[in-house]
Amino acid sequence: MPRESVPDASSVTRIMQQVGGSFGTAVLAVMLVGHSFQAAFWWSVAFTALAVPPALMLPHRAAGPGTTGG
Repeated sequence: MPRESVPDASSVTRIMQQVGGSFGTAVLAVMLVGHSFQAAFWWSVAFTALAVPPALMLPHRAAGPGTTGG
């Protein structure tokens, strides 16, 4: 990614995190009110299972100077 695009990408990432968190919380709250804790729990497990594969495909970078990578 070009250096000049980093601020825009950072903003978009933060907005998506906020919207996704709000949406997920709303869906789980509706499940909890409409059904049961068990249903809300399994929906949260399903959301997590769907999020893990893309998260594992994210690129990682080696720890550089000033970082606490292990």
